[in-house]
This record gives sequence, structure tokens and C-alpha cells, in this order.
Amino acid sequence: LPRHIMEACRVRSSGRPGPSLGPQLDRVAAKYSALADDDTLAAGHREAAQLMVLAEAALMDKGDHEGASKLAKQAFEKYCKQNDATAQADAMRMVVHAYIAQADAAMFDGGSGAENLAADIFDEAEKSAKQELKRFKDVGNVRGQGAMTLSLAELADARRKTTEPDELREVLRMAEQAKGFFVEAGDKKMEGLALLIIVSTQYRRHEKEEANMATESALAHFRSVDDKAHEAQALQLLSYSYIVRNELEEAVKAAQDALAIFREQSARFMEAFCLFVIAEYYLHFRKGRDALPHAEDALELFRELSWCKGWEAYATDAIVQAHLLRGEDRKALAVAREAVDVFQERNDKRSVAVALHSVVSALMVTGDYEECLKAVEEEQSTVQDLGDPRWEAGVLLDMATVHLANGSLDAAADASNEAMEICQGMKDRQGEAFAMNKLNEVHLAKFDDSAVMQTAMEQRAIFQELEDKSRAASCQLTIAGLTAAERFDEAYSLAEEAFEWFQDVRDKEGEGRALNFMAQFHADRDEYEQAVEKAKEMRECLREFDYKPLEA
Repeated sequence: LPRHIMEACRVRSSGRPGPSLGPQLDRVAAKYSALADDDTLAAGHREAAQLMVLAEAALMDKGDHEGASKLAKQAFEKYCKQNDATAQADAMRMVVHAYIAQADAAMFDGGSGAENLAADIFDEAEKSAKQELKRFKDVGNVRGQGAMTLSLAELADARRKTTEPDELREVLRMAEQAKGFFVEAGDKKMEGLALLIIVSTQYRRHEKEEANMATESALAHFRSVDDKAHEAQALQLLSYSYIVRNELEEAVKAAQDALAIFREQSARFMEAFCLFVIAEYYLHFRKGRDALPHAEDALELFRELSWCKGWEAYATDAIVQAHLLRGEDRKALAVAREAVDVFQERNDKRSVAVALHSVVSALMVTGDYEECLKAVEEEQSTVQDLGDPRWEAGVLLDMATVHLANGSLDAAADASNEAMEICQGMKDRQGEAFAMNKLNEVHLAKFDDSAVMQTAMEQRAIFQELEDKSRAASCQLTIAGLTAAERFDEAYSLAEEAFEWFQDVRDKEGEGRALNFMAQFHADRDEYEQAVEKAKEMRECLREFDYKPLEA
């Protein structure tokens, strides 16, 4: 799977970086295993093929990133001597994927030099891919050009830290260029791999319909060449497209189809990940009873795979959230505290921080804000030790939530502002806007409408800059609501414009909320016929989206 599908599938976002999904892979082991056993080939060719099999096993089954890199480089050198361009491209992509996995591991382990180490690894990978791209271009090898261009797109996406439109456009440009090369070369599998990164980038660009169509194309390509492993990955993305449309049953069915393939191929990590994703889907729809067994099965598998850093903590968090939805608060807290003890004993600080977040979630439900504040402060200290400011910003927003629940509004404002300053320092505009959400909760608690208005306007500007029409429209509705009492016509126009923005990005839930605003505006002015008409429009809109709470 593309490494970023973690963010796509983790719909119950806590603002924290998830553990790496492990390496991106072209899944070439079966092809090269057959070549390694082919007695008609020269010994050097068979040796190179065996190195490819071992390299993929090191990445996929052992988490041995450095070992995989060395093996793939050896294979690449042998194929260069044999002038096998296709195998050279496959080997160099394996090298790049090993580099990406190494950079992920460096960032996960944290520490003061983690970002610089990861940057150096990415630079080396980019240098290698560009060298090979030039060589393939010089000899006119179209597939090789596509392979290296796709590798550069994957690298650009892997090292990207924000959702800046220019960065996303560049990733999309390279992925689409790679796809064009593969179309010309007639390589359906590689075209499908290019489509996978196109899909995930389109979701980040809020292009949901385009992403869904690209997913269907990728799925068709993989099925046309009987590539089961990548068919399962495409099914994972298809399941997410159903979640975006609020269709839980279809999402779970697609994910279960992927799960069946992973089990058939004994892909144990992907089996565990798929179970985890299904649990997350159920949690998103507040179905704790359905989520729990999937989260428990995922945890059991992750525990068997010792190299899967961080995943045990996230699966445990899903179990905690499931218990909370089932009303089993004490059980949830006990599971979370036990996880903290286990990870502290292993000295796995990132997993400790995840488990402490689980403790905070459970204590918030019990209403023990004093203990909750102690836990979130311990979480902050752990994250600071990791040298991860982006994560610390998320922890500070948790701290603000605890202070709000406890009625400490000034402390909540301080924590929100500190989180916002961290995001500003990293030039993370989306994180800055999210921190403003918490700050606005404080303003609302203080009944400071002017501060709410100012913050909402600043948020709207950021989301417009990020080309995120849906969130910009949500901010616009807040502004409209605060404007209505004094300037009704202006407020109504703002709500209509927000409705149009929601329509532009096919956000049915957003359309429904905008129509709800307009209906309420009419009702407040005793314009009951107009209010009823807008309410009817809202009901029809939400029936399409199958969103029962707002429809009711």
C-alpha cells in the first residue's frame, strides 16, 4: 500500500502521526523467484533474481530496511552488467522503497537529529532515481523513465510534511507523467501503481470523485493482469471511497474482500492492517461492538510481527475507543494503563505517547480531569523527548480540551495558542487552522463573538489558500451565523455562497448544513414557507448522502 493510505483510512484522526505502513513495494518476488529457478538463464542473471527475492522479503517480512537496500543495490549492479533495463528499473525502485522505509524508521524513532537523518536518506534516494531517469531517457527506454518518475513522485510525497497545494500539485504532476509513460509502454501493472499515488493525492486535494474514478481504473488494471496483491490494495482505497460517501456497509465489504486476498497470500502485516482499518471504520460510525473484535484480531497479529513499530499501540487505542463506545469505561482505562506499562518497559517512547493518549481519552469520559491533566502532561513530556513538534501541537490541543472540560478557559487558550505557534513555526498552515478550532471553542465558552468572528475569518483565508473549499465553507457558515442578527441579507448571501462551495466539492453533508442554516434564518424571521422549502431541500440532499442524524 502507498504509505499515506494510513491517513486516508484512519478516519478517526487524532492529529497524530501514525506509524509507517512499512515499505511501498512493487511485489516482484514471484516474478524474480521464477527467474532465479530458470536453468536456461545465465548464472549471473539467476543470482541477481535471487537477490531481488531476498530484498523484497527483507522489506516485507522482516523490516530489515538496510539489508534490503544492500541486496537491491547488488541486484541492480548485476543487472547493469547484463544490460537488462527492465530489471534495472525494478531493482532501483526496490532501492528507493528501502530508502523510504529507512527514513520512516528514523522519523519514528525520533530524537534531535531524526529530521536531518531522514532528509539525508531522502536526498540520497532522489539522487539515485534522477541519475537512472537520465540514463533511461538517454537510451529512450519509456518504461524505465516511467519507473523512475514514479519513484520521484513517491519520494516527493514521502518527504512532504504539509498539504500545501503546490507540493501536492507537483506529486500529482509526476505521478500522471509516470502513468503516461506506462500507458505508452503498455505496462498495466505499473500504470495501476501510478494510479494509486494519484488517488491518494487527489483525496488530499479534496477531489473525491476523481479519486474514486482513478481507484476503479487501478482496480481494473490489476485484475486484468491477475495481480492479486495490488488488487487488494486498490480494494482498500475503494473501501475508503465508500467511507467518504458515508456508506459503511459497502466500505466494510470492500475491505473484507481485500482482507480475504491478504489472508490467501499469507500477507500477515497487511491482514493485520486491514483488520485495523475495518475497526477504525466502525469506530467512525460509533459502532464499538463491531469494532472491538477486529481491533483485537489486529492487535494479536501485530504482536506476532515484532518489527511493526507502533502498530501495537494504535491497535490498543482502537480497543480502548471501542470499550468507551460500549460504555465500558473502567475496562478501557485498565487496557490503556496496562499498555503504558508494557511500552515503558520496552522503552518505546512513541508507543508510550500513543498509550497515554488512550489513557487521556478514558479519563475524559470518567470526568477525572485532575488525573487526565497529569496524563496529558506526561504525554507532552514524552513527545518532547522524541523531538516531534507537530505531534506536540496535537498534544497541546488535547490539553486545551481537558482545560475546557474543567472550566479553566485561560489555560485552554494558552495551550491552543502554543499549539498554533508551533504550527506557524513549521509553516504548517493546515495545523495552524486546526489549532484555531480549539481556540474558537474557548472564545465561544467566553461568549466572545467578536473573537470567534475574527478567528473564523482567519481560518477561512487559510483554507482558501490551501484550496480546501469544504473547510472554507464551514468557516463561512460560522461567519454567517454571527452576522445574521445585525445584517440578515449579508448573512444569507454568505450561507448561499458556502452552499455553492460545498456543491463544488460534492460535499453532501456540507450542503445539508448550509441548507439548515438557510432554513433556520427564514424561521427566525417568521418566513415559514421559505423555511419549509429549504428544510425539504436539506432532507433530499441528506437522503442521497444517507446521513441520518442531520436528516432527522
